[in-house]
Amino acid sequence: MVQPDCALFGAQPISQALFSALLWSAMAVYAADIGDRRTSTAPASGALLGLAALTRPEAALPAALLTLDRAARLWRVSPKRAVLRAGLIAGVFALVLLPYVAYLFRATGQLSLTGKSEINLAIGRASASGEPLYRIDQATMTLTLNTGRGGWRDVVRYARNLRVETRELSWLHDVVWLIWVGIGLWVLIERRAGEALILLWAAAPLAVIPVYAVVLAYLIPYFPAFTIAAAVGAVHAWRACSTTSWSAAPRIAAAVVLGATVLWATVGTIQDLPAYRIPVGAHRAEREAGEWLAAATKGTGAIMANGGTVAYYSGLTRVNMPGDELPSIVAFMRARHVGFLAVSDYDRVPRHPSVEALRSNPRADGLQLVHTAADQEGKRCLVFALAPPQS
Repeated sequence: MVQPDCALFGAQPISQALFSALLWSAMAVYAADIGDRRTSTAPASGALLGLAALTRPEAALPAALLTLDRAARLWRVSPKRAVLRAGLIAGVFALVLLPYVAYLFRATGQLSLTGKSEINLAIGRASASGEPLYRIDQATMTLTLNTGRGGWRDVVRYARNLRVETRELSWLHDVVWLIWVGIGLWVLIERRAGEALILLWAAAPLAVIPVYAVVLAYLIPYFPAFTIAAAVGAVHAWRACSTTSWSAAPRIAAAVVLGATVLWATVGTIQDLPAYRIPVGAHRAEREAGEWLAAATKGTGAIMANGGTVAYYSGLTRVNMPGDELPSIVAFMRARHVGFLAVSDYDRVPRHPSVEALRSNPRADGLQLVHTAADQEGKRCLVFALAPPQS
């Protein structure tokens, strides 16, 4: 079975692709040792889950559930073996994470499995309410994350983000796919409960996903759990059609319906791909501006920008653009020796109205327009240099 959303997002350069590979490799290794065997794959499961947690920290939940699952499965056979193998999963998992946890403790003074909590809160708030991601701390002239402490309100914001994004999905294709998921889960629970539990443990972060999810991409690693179930459902239905006592005509009709639903999901995926494909020449103006800066600066210095395209092609160090008004931004640039500011029509991150006004009136105290690049669609990227301070 082809799940449309999994195919659409699978090729994007995001951490979910690596996380998915590590998570499901761990599940496959664990499933290979689901019985009472002398040779345990528990260390390999723990190591893969540890690597998955270094990629995305939500792997800690499946790791904990697999540890308990291993202990429960072997307890009646041998309590000693149950404790040993469960301990191997947890121990190797902790060993892989230990260097990073030690680094975080040294850097922040807090014991934590991840350093992404603050940025996640800020991105969630910015996505849901249009608030800026960064603010300038006027006392220290540093950028601080606009995290706040919304508590339950942040959970509601994240859930709203997911709801808005899921409206863009091919819901009809997903409904067809979910029918097969339901059949597959029923077959697995009835006949192979052990494997069904492994799928459940792997997808466990879905139960708490509104707590940390910012965009739809966070759901990607858990699609395989349902895709496997959908495949089981389709195969079970196919076998039922081929072994039933029906006459030839009803069996052929059932097989045609089955094939049509699978084909429907696949065709839907192919049709939706252009909507998610980055067009050739996208961000061309930002690239041209970056290449101009590279020639002008020899790749030395820093630039403030919302996106990373200009900085990448210029070789300059990128400084995130805060949501403060323009005079504060100019003061920050002087204090931190940031020589350039890029304002692009491609930007999606909210900017202060005083910064947004530079697109129509590229004049401001402390800045001077040094380059303008435009693409064939008329989208521009304006590059400003920090003007010498007035005496």
